[in-house]
Amino acid sequence: MIMQDKIANRYAIKRLIGQGGMADVYLAYDEIMGREVAIKVLRTKLASDPQTLVRFIREASAARKLSHPNVVEIYDVGESGDLHYIVMEYINGMTLKELISRTGPVPAVQAVEIMKKLTSAVIEAHSRNIIHRDIKPQNVLVSKSGDLKIADFGIALAADSVTLTRNNAVMGSSHYLAPESAAGLIPDFRVDIYSLGIVFFELLTGSVPFTGPNPAAIALKHMQDPLPAIHPYNKTVSQAVENVVIKAAAKNPAERYQSAKELMDAIEHCLDPDKQDEPVLELETKALQLPTRKDGYITELDLTPTNQKPLSHVEVVHHRFSWRMAILAGCIALLACTLAGYLLISTGITPIDGWFGWHQVPATEGLSAQEAIDKLKHSGIPDDMIQVEQVANDQYDPGLATSTSVPAGSFIQEGNPLILKVSKGPTFLVGDYSGQYLEDVEQMFEEQGINMNIHVVEQGNATVNPGVILSQRGLEPGQRIDPAGEQTIEFIVSTYPTMVIDESYIGMDVEKAKEDLNNKGMAVMTREIYGSDQVIDIDPPVGTLYTQEGSDSVITLYH
Repeated sequence: MIMQDKIANRYAIKRLIGQGGMADVYLAYDEIMGREVAIKVLRTKLASDPQTLVRFIREASAARKLSHPNVVEIYDVGESGDLHYIVMEYINGMTLKELISRTGPVPAVQAVEIMKKLTSAVIEAHSRNIIHRDIKPQNVLVSKSGDLKIADFGIALAADSVTLTRNNAVMGSSHYLAPESAAGLIPDFRVDIYSLGIVFFELLTGSVPFTGPNPAAIALKHMQDPLPAIHPYNKTVSQAVENVVIKAAAKNPAERYQSAKELMDAIEHCLDPDKQDEPVLELETKALQLPTRKDGYITELDLTPTNQKPLSHVEVVHHRFSWRMAILAGCIALLACTLAGYLLISTGITPIDGWFGWHQVPATEGLSAQEAIDKLKHSGIPDDMIQVEQVANDQYDPGLATSTSVPAGSFIQEGNPLILKVSKGPTFLVGDYSGQYLEDVEQMFEEQGINMNIHVVEQGNATVNPGVILSQRGLEPGQRIDPAGEQTIEFIVSTYPTMVIDESYIGMDVEKAKEDLNNKGMAVMTREIYGSDQVIDIDPPVGTLYTQEGSDSVITLYH
């Protein structure tokens, strides 16, 4: 979280609208251009990490090269103090992921139009030699007018640039990750085509094709499991449309569309009447083989082999079985698999939705509270497990679901509570109240409905008007709080300085006495009577309780 109300003396922060792995996104107002903007701020603790900083700078550099109606426009990039930020156009709407979550499967005609826009943006990026590498519905913004914009070039890569990680570590979201990326191979433009194919699949079915208990398991499914059929989930989908998805999401890059332009051509013609009787597209490659280590072993987490292979040398596995061997192997393995499966599923190590009381939690973000509850219940989660908690949230309007205590896609077993968090409105941004009158700040809290417990500590100060806040403790500027929650803030407030006139000043050097009284906030005047430097009398007299009320009162030292 940033700790200031304005960045670069120009962008006034309004509220937090999004958070990612390395940055927070705020809605801000550009006071120079007079417009609302989205400003992505790299988290301060990550700015010292060279890889993260390079990735953040690369995002700005990649996006600024693009000028396309379906790519979020970058307005400004810079540093302000220890903050690194990117200023971009603000899209008032939702993500494509949230749209799919609300609508479910999209009719084929509408899905095709969406894919045309996304593919057009990717064509422009590829023409600039930029591979996005993280295309997913969460990175596609949909405005209220229906415009689509691809955002987040945080791991975008120039096709001829070096990678950011040792051994070309897997980067990208596992649900949309190309098989060659999962195997740790060097990516090319075809990884974006694969991701577009998976996005097309999700548009048409309402869900991703592969899920699993962890990213490694999902990545392995991308490499080895067949793509599920689409038509059973969406009767508006013809085989010609499904064939586009099959080819775009081919496991072997050589069998995919070889360019985004080729994919666009297929999308533009998949609804043509003469293509409606197309047969099912059969690909030769059924799976990619995970490269092994030198010791001959692999694990689900070992997805970044040290010996890289170019894509032209990807090993493929064809399903050519000897039926005799297959039957024999199946018989031998059946008992062991059954027992192992029972143990894995019943203990929750590898849960299956609906088995042994396990339920997969669906995505509810952005739905109304009742819609979210209905969706949870429809997924098999009993009503008595669901608990609703009202939370302050800057991303969702009041009454909309923000998250669940068990993340979407994970499993929960019957008998355990599932907390559905519902937005009750935005958080409150704590300001810097020093220099303001206490009564004005108290009135502001009351008018805005902020439940604030104010603790006041008075501090004498002859140069500041009484009632002015000198400093604050407990809540720091830039901190966001629940406006209805019970919060405590301590204000150090100026008041007239008060003291008892001490007899120790009698006989003291007059300049030293004056300095001491000034340091206590007292106004002092000296008057010479006998030509001595020692104080011989004081007015008000010793023992008097004296209050310094601005410039209207003064202590007189006679010497």
